[in-house]
This record gives sequence, C-alpha cells and structure tokens, in this order.
Amino acid sequence: REWSVAASLFAALALQSEGRFDIGLGRGDSSLRVMGKRPANLRSMVEFGQQVKAMVRGEEVTYPNCPSSVKFSWAAGHDLPLWIAAYGPKALKSAGEYGDGLILQIAEPEICRWLATQARLAGEARGRDMSNYRVMAAAPAFVGPMDV
Repeated sequence: REWSVAASLFAALALQSEGRFDIGLGRGDSSLRVMGKRPANLRSMVEFGQQVKAMVRGEEVTYPNCPSSVKFSWAAGHDLPLWIAAYGPKALKSAGEYGDGLILQIAEPEICRWLATQARLAGEARGRDMSNYRVMAAAPAFVGPMDV
C-alpha cells in the first residue's frame, strides 16, 4: 500500500485514540495472493513500516523518485509500536531487527517460544534492547458446536 495513505490513516487513529494504537504488518500473503499478486518482499515491508512510523511521528519522509517530501503537519508525534507477522527465518530476523513485537498465527507453546527466541536473538544481534519485545499468538481456534 501507499506509505502516505497508510500513515495518514494510522496517524488519524492514533490521534483519536490518544496513541492507543499499534501497527500490525505482514507481507500480505493472504490478501495479495487471493488477487493473484505476489506478497511484498521483506525489504519493502520493513521500509514501509519504518516510513509509516516516521510519518505518524510527524517526521518528513522522502519517497524514492519523488520531487518533494511528505510531512503531516497535524500528526501528533505518536511513536506507534510496530508488530510484524513472521514465520520463516528471514522474516523472523526482520521482525526482531525492526519490529516492536511479533505476530504468530499459531498457539503451540513450544513452537511460539522457539519462533519468538529467533526474533529476539536477531534483534539482540543488531544491538537492540529486546526487554520490551512482545509476542502475540493470534491463532484461529475451533470451539465446536454451540447453542446460541
């Protein structure tokens, strides 16, 4: 998606919620594949996250091959946490190096622990303080037949 469109939406939501808004980001596997498109590569995903966060903070951002930079004068300067969905080794590395949290769509405790450790180790190897790094298991569940 276009950086400025997403950043404008996120900045508006951050403004309305007084900063109680987090960004969840993935490569777009599910949404893009159903349209016959390829998911974003990891470099593009990370760049998107960094630029959107900067715009939401009210910083000036320069687009490649664009004559002028973009800055939201009305942005309230919120530094929104960036959660990155990841499973494979390269995506987990990116999530640890650039994200504030990891989104997993699995709930098996040992697998979650292993995946989270990979992301944390990547962040530490990059020199980041990972003490506040968070992990979300956003796993689907089948509850079974229910009388409602």
